[in-house]
Amino acid sequence: MKTIALGMSGGVDSSIAVHLLQEAGWQVIGLHLKLLDASGRDNQASQDAQAVADFFGIPLHLVDAREDFKSLVTGPFAEAYRQGRTPNPCVRCNQTIKFGRLWQEARALGASHLATGHYARILERDGHFGLYRGLNHKKDQSYFLYGIDRQVLPQVRFPLGDYSKDQVRALAAQLGLPVASKSDSQEICFIANDDYPAWLEQHCPNLPAKGQFLTPDGQVLGQHQGAWRYTIGQRKGLGLALGYPAYVEGIDAAKGTVTLGDGSGLYRDQLVASQVNWLAGGQAFSGRAIAKIRSRGEGSPAHWQRTNDRLEVTFDAPVRAITPGQSVVLYDGDRVLGGGIID
Repeated sequence: MKTIALGMSGGVDSSIAVHLLQEAGWQVIGLHLKLLDASGRDNQASQDAQAVADFFGIPLHLVDAREDFKSLVTGPFAEAYRQGRTPNPCVRCNQTIKFGRLWQEARALGASHLATGHYARILERDGHFGLYRGLNHKKDQSYFLYGIDRQVLPQVRFPLGDYSKDQVRALAAQLGLPVASKSDSQEICFIANDDYPAWLEQHCPNLPAKGQFLTPDGQVLGQHQGAWRYTIGQRKGLGLALGYPAYVEGIDAAKGTVTLGDGSGLYRDQLVASQVNWLAGGQAFSGRAIAKIRSRGEGSPAHWQRTNDRLEVTFDAPVRAITPGQSVVLYDGDRVLGGGIID
């Protein structure tokens, strides 16, 4: 019987993954990541993971990754905002922590494979393993997983890839899991109530406190309390009454300026990305794909070209709010070709 290590958050998804893996004949070892400093929420997650491990009769190992999480995820997250970018910490956490540090722990415990409760699929085609979208596109999480090392893909399993969230919750209730009625986790685990400015103010001293709102042609509209508070495409929460709808169309962190417009300036047909991770086999350096610049939605048709660590994407039609710091992920049907960080 092969041994597989499973990242267990204490939530419904990873808990059902235990059941599915056992049904498939795996010997399961639970791994629970401790990422945050002591908090009630973090402690509750640990207790829930232990309760689920006890329910299924599997061992659970605590992995203290707090220092790694600070240096590899929350630190770069804060620095990106300081630079006027809008980062996606889940992408970086999956790459460096869940399929980096956690994979190291799994191998140290003698596991040959690693599983998580993500809604995505690993499929083998013509002898090559690839990352594919979850069968249920509404819940698909492959966008956040493109950063996995291609060499690790054969050892990764996503038991929930063929399921919908409703099916998972129904199965949890049927099994009588102790976390069957637990609500889904929030979008960013380390930021309470998704209040980015409050988190940044608390963890990043000496953030620039003031700057100017500008029109696209450079006229001053008013003052703001820091360019890091805003993101491309933002409309609400600007703190400025203009009498007409205004959108953030540009951010210059070095100058401390935030450009506001009517939204027409948000449309672009090209982007450049770096920190590229390529998952598709072969030696293709250009082609066509569906490109996603955010996790939601089906993406847009585009032509791509990559050179070393640079990826250029040209869309068939302009797309709205291409945001530096976010990821662009390329798809061939359901297969993830690769992606990078938008510059």
